[in-house]
Amino acid sequence: MPDVSDIMPNYGLGLGMMPTADANILKQFGVEEPEPPKPRTDEEIVAESARYRAELEARWPECRKYLAGVAWPGLAFRIENVEKSFLRNVQVILTFQGALGVDYEDGDTFEWNKLENPEWEPSYGGSPWMASAIAPPVPFIRPKDYPVEWEHNENGDLVVTITLPELRPRQVWRSADDDVVLVLRDRDIHQVMVSYTATAVEYHDLFEGEPITVPVETAPMFDVFKAAFEASKDVS
Repeated sequence: MPDVSDIMPNYGLGLGMMPTADANILKQFGVEEPEPPKPRTDEEIVAESARYRAELEARWPECRKYLAGVAWPGLAFRIENVEKSFLRNVQVILTFQGALGVDYEDGDTFEWNKLENPEWEPSYGGSPWMASAIAPPVPFIRPKDYPVEWEHNENGDLVVTITLPELRPRQVWRSADDDVVLVLRDRDIHQVMVSYTATAVEYHDLFEGEPITVPVETAPMFDVFKAAFEASKDVS
């Protein structure tokens, strides 16, 4: 190690002491040097590993949801008025049987720590000795009148409600991309059945359309993680 004593500034510390390159600063201030950590026994290592494994298994479903939200594309919706008249206060409710929804997040926000524990939050305050110049990300907030809302019914299925003030004749309304990410509740199904209903002020009745299907694309979780990790690295 190079000797830095010749280039250290001789600044006083208000206590009549001058730190040198080989001085123990903790002792100069009367602070006891902490004892080095004791190596853990094999039994302690096994117990700690078992505790961590149990905690990880308990939150693993939420870990999968986080990865799906940050790595997969979201649903996009399209509604067309095939009538020759205006439709006012149009509401379409779609139920995705055997599937749930998770919040979509931009791929460049992927954090390894959040995959390991979705409740993890980064620290933006920095240390007492160095202020952090990184500001926390601003969460995306939908406009107050955004027409797409989603929740889960009593069976745990995703229910999406789309409410439009009006829909002109032959007009097609399209949602923004990535409103919600669809995730299977049952891994054995090969397509998701979607039932839907529609209502409008001009029609005093409930229209129930024929069920439609959404194809299922499976991918190993490791491959999904790798793609998300690589995408986050590419962000400048």
